[in-house]
Amino acid sequence: MKNQTSWYDQDQFWEIIEPFLFSEQRQIDAKDEVKNLIKLLKMKKNDRILDLCCGIGRHSIELARMGFQVIGVDRTSNYIEKARQDAELKKLEIDFIISDMR
Repeated sequence: MKNQTSWYDQDQFWEIIEPFLFSEQRQIDAKDEVKNLIKLLKMKKNDRILDLCCGIGRHSIELARMGFQVIGVDRTSNYIEKARQDAELKKLEIDFIISDMR
């Protein structure tokens, strides 16, 4: 029996679809998406947020910018590295963790 890696455990898959998942428009949309989420969930400044499958941190970064304490988790190290760099550039404190959300 051959040991096959599941599609979601293949970094090459995530590299290929990255431009579709994190297009410029989707980055722009994150700000309004987060505002709507805050309103819907009645979130308050300093609430702690766990962003599972955070990718490159588009929501995590916006949440931190708005005063939330954020932990972002994603299994793709390349995405987490980009999220960390963006957060550092924007002087935001976010814990980004490389891990499978399961």
